[in-house]
Amino acid sequence: MAEPHVVFALRVKRAEIASHIHDLEKKFARSRASLASIDATIRVFSPELDPDAIPPKRTYRRTRYSSKGELSRRILALLPREHVEIHTLGNLSLGLAPILWPRIVLRLHVDARRHAVGFTPLR
Repeated sequence: MAEPHVVFALRVKRAEIASHIHDLEKKFARSRASLASIDATIRVFSPELDPDAIPPKRTYRRTRYSSKGELSRRILALLPREHVEIHTLGNLSLGLAPILWPRIVLRLHVDARRHAVGFTPLR
């Protein structure tokens, strides 16, 4: 027989995920309606243009490996040094690796935990 606390936890988790999916489906339906409205408006102003021929624009998601402008400051701080020869991108990346590598490893660890079983961040 199943333990009652396990079943309860699974029911709570399922309800949470089902709610998240329901919210995403509503958002998807609103986006679909907005896209149909924009397509109809394009057809009014330019009947010869096929809106389906317009490729989707990829959204940019900023990574948080460094704060805004930090990477540029670090690169500029490396350039004037006499003992660091930066003739190639490889040498530059070797100079930046000690700064960025711990953050990249931490980010990968956080991402791995986020995608682990039983952890569902709701944004």
